[in-house]
Amino acid sequence: MKASTSSGLRDQYGELTLKKGFKEWRRFLKPDGFLVVHDEIADLTEKLKTIPGSGYRLLGHFIVSSDAWHLEYFRPLEKLTQELRAEYIDNPKTLDLLDKDEREVQKFKVNPKMYTSVFIMTQKV
Repeated sequence: MKASTSSGLRDQYGELTLKKGFKEWRRFLKPDGFLVVHDEIADLTEKLKTIPGSGYRLLGHFIVSSDAWHLEYFRPLEKLTQELRAEYIDNPKTLDLLDKDEREVQKFKVNPKMYTSVFIMTQKV
């Protein structure tokens, strides 16, 4: 779950868990409030099953494919970092940031399927 990195949302392995996240965020929502979660696609069926027991109604979900990530995020990011690198050639701090972005683009190119994700829309009941 990418909504928060609070240590209360981590399991014994340090991973954020959807169930813990729903419980933690519940107190911040008004009655009938909405919570949208952006998460990795792994174990989607199991994640969706935890929603009713966490005090929410599932309104829907949609998957963001690796192709969408490539076209809408990584390709423009790669182009922008190349343009900015020429502009900020004498700025080491900016170049360090651009290096970080370029590493992320390279990670995507190595394993694009890893970036397939899901948005889950829920409502507090």
